Amino acid sequence: MESSEAVPTDKGRNQEARELSVCQTTEELKTWNLNERQQQLVDASGLGNLKYMGDLAINRTVLRVFCEVWSKETNTARFHDFEMAPSLRDTAYILGIPIIGRAVTTGAVLNMSSEELLLQYLGRVPGSKDCRGSRVKLSWLHSKFSQLSEHPTDKEIACKTRAYLLYLIGATLFSDKDKGYVSPKYLPLLSDFDKVREYAWGTAALAHLYKALSMLASSHSIARKRLFGSATLLMGVDI
Repeated sequence: MESSEAVPTDKGRNQEARELSVCQTTEELKTWNLNERQQQLVDASGLGNLKYMGDLAINRTVLRVFCEVWSKETNTARFHDFEMAPSLRDTAYILGIPIIGRAVTTGAVLNMSSEELLLQYLGRVPGSKDCRGSRVKLSWLHSKFSQLSEHPTDKEIACKTRAYLLYLIGATLFSDKDKGYVSPKYLPLLSDFDKVREYAWGTAALAHLYKALSMLASSHSIARKRLFGSATLLMGVDI
């Protein structure tokens, strides 16, 4: 019997159009090899719990339903007889990162290019194929900084731990519509490991997620919709 290629029906096309693409990328989090000193620095930063974000399964169907009933007017997901929305308390409980502290702002680096930031804080600059605009590929960070040399210097440990933290927040908190990229603009906030926890990373992550939900609610495109920000946070609220 001859087989024929299936032709998408209108129902299939409608279903495809409703698919939700999740921009959070946590698959490679556990493939970074951190030594004891690096782990101490990560724990001191207050962002160490983010490395566990890859352990929670992401159900795109559940997230799609939540996004479909999100109202940008009330900033809540409106169901038949109740409303839901992620809160700062949810953020602290689910992500385990600071929600109180200094604002996560990048105003101090407006006059610095991405190349200058990467060179100053990480010690190297990617090629053009590993950049998109002012952002750098997460895969480039992983390939260049996830392994220490046999006898690392203090500078190498600092640069590679800083790269790990940039990867961590880019993969879990501040994912953007261009999946797999992160802005180097956060690097100055990651420069002093003992002061990283002084920033309200959870508050910034929640604001980023709210922006993503509002953009989804405003989108009338038939193309596949993309949820950027912390899918783990939204998944934890749904559960």
